[in-house]
Amino acid sequence: MQKSFLVEPAFKYKKSFLKAMAEVQSDSQNNSFDSTASATMFEKKLNLHDLNDDSVFKSFLKKIKAKANLKKTFWLINKKESGEETFIGRVRIRQALDKDEKFILGHIGYLIRPSMRGLGYGNLILRLALKKAKKIVTDLNINQDQVLLACKATNLASKKIILNNGGVLSKEIDLGKSGRELLFWIKL
Repeated sequence: MQKSFLVEPAFKYKKSFLKAMAEVQSDSQNNSFDSTASATMFEKKLNLHDLNDDSVFKSFLKKIKAKANLKKTFWLINKKESGEETFIGRVRIRQALDKDEKFILGHIGYLIRPSMRGLGYGNLILRLALKKAKKIVTDLNINQDQVLLACKATNLASKKIILNNGGVLSKEIDLGKSGRELLFWIKL
């Protein structure tokens, strides 16, 4: 039996993470897997050659953890019966949004590696992220009972995942050349 869970980014997942990011970077439809184009750009710009170096990868992890007061990053890991653990995707939970993030990023943004799409991991990562978000707002005593998620109008997979997790369409925004963005609220 396999088990999937969210963890904070850790060195022990380096090999699997780099393999997944290579998939992301080579995927010809890289705007279709994530709820936001800006998160897509982050993964596209990662220098995988440099990240192969252990010290560079450790520095990369430190940078992620340094931003944890603004946004929490978790990796979805799948553990097989054999004990093998595989990076499936990542999710970011933003505790507060500025004006631009509200319309482009939302509180939660996720990514599933291309080879694992269509297997239910998108629904799983969002469901687990919503639980984490609820814990974060409770622990920080933030008066917030819902989160905002955004996705491109053309990203039918993310739209379906958001709706499956209780998303309620709030509005559609025309971003010009960037296309149309859908904004959803989900109760925690």
